[in-house]
Amino acid sequence: MSKRGRIPNLAFKPKNADDIERALHDALVTPIERFAKRLEERVERFEDRIRVWEGKEDPPADEPERTPSDADGAPSVDQPLPIPSKLSIPDHHSNHPNRVGGEPVPTFILAPPSKGDTPLVGAWTGADAHITPPPPAERLKELWRSFSANKPAVVGLCIVALMFAVAAAAPLLTPFDMAIKQNVRAKFEPPSAAHWLGTDYVGRDVMARVLHGARVSLTMGFLPALCSIAAGMLLGSAAAYFGNWADNIIMRLCDIFHCIPGVLLSLAFVAALGPGLNNMLIAITISSIPSSTRFVRAVILNIVDKEYIEAARACGSSPARVILRHVLPNAIGPLILQTVSYIAGMIMTGAGLSFLGLGLQPPNPEWGYMLAEYQKYLRNAPYLMLAPGIAILIAVLAFNLMGDGLRDALDPKLRR
Repeated sequence: MSKRGRIPNLAFKPKNADDIERALHDALVTPIERFAKRLEERVERFEDRIRVWEGKEDPPADEPERTPSDADGAPSVDQPLPIPSKLSIPDHHSNHPNRVGGEPVPTFILAPPSKGDTPLVGAWTGADAHITPPPPAERLKELWRSFSANKPAVVGLCIVALMFAVAAAAPLLTPFDMAIKQNVRAKFEPPSAAHWLGTDYVGRDVMARVLHGARVSLTMGFLPALCSIAAGMLLGSAAAYFGNWADNIIMRLCDIFHCIPGVLLSLAFVAALGPGLNNMLIAITISSIPSSTRFVRAVILNIVDKEYIEAARACGSSPARVILRHVLPNAIGPLILQTVSYIAGMIMTGAGLSFLGLGLQPPNPEWGYMLAEYQKYLRNAPYLMLAPGIAILIAVLAFNLMGDGLRDALDPKLRR
């Protein structure tokens, strides 16, 4: 046998089974027992040092007493935990049996820091240390810094903000009567200083109709997108979190609705409920709930298996609390992106339904209905269709550009 009993001597010849058992014990079990004993002693010393730092125990006789008021900067319970200025190798490791090239393997022992050391981000609170996350203001600044680096996204955001501002201030910019009041004497007037976009076939101001129609078209895009995402969050989170029968029932219902294209499903609901703005909003929302439910379920399935979700369950948190406090806040980024992309699609769907005469009824202005109303005058007065068509194009393009910028800013991989 070797001197330390670690490597069996090749010249050793066992005579019986007891010699073999003894040799295996000396070669395998004994080193493990020694290592476990040394590890237990180090853990005990570290726990004793922690209790000294907390003031719950007096320092040992061979170590000077340290108090929170000492000049060496030993932390109290509520003070931040500093980083030691240097890490030392204790002398008792000079005879450590594990050596690399004749030198002892360095084992670093955390000692009370000296004055002037750099504090950690975490705050020392008894036996636990928690990492302080960056404040919300810093996270918003970082998000805006990443978003503003994408120039097309900034352009899209400015266009969206301008469109909402113009839609909100439409009654102040031009009276609503100019959008619906007929004046046959002024019909088919080309763009001029009095009518910037001209007049239509009954003398109504086209610019006034576009501005007031923006309020309806943006509402058709914004409201159904929020409602469908909210319903998708409820159904998708329940399907992903509970699984089993809840997941099967919800997903099979979504499969049934997915068998019908979204536009045809919206047409079916509008045909059943009747034409009108409110009925069209309900139809668009219901037809988009299955796709939003599937999206939310896919996002939350990647979250429910994380360690912090298991920890929340182990602490006795109710399913509603786990979903509302831990699951959905961590899925807010993809949900925002999906909502922005839905807004552009809802504007197109609403304009399509209004083009078929199933949306807002005349004489109220709406971009899709204006296209259907002015298509017969494309040869004689092409400017009539250009205004609402370009408005739809700019709105959809702006939301898509803004959504791409948000995706790049919220995704850590793309941000790097």
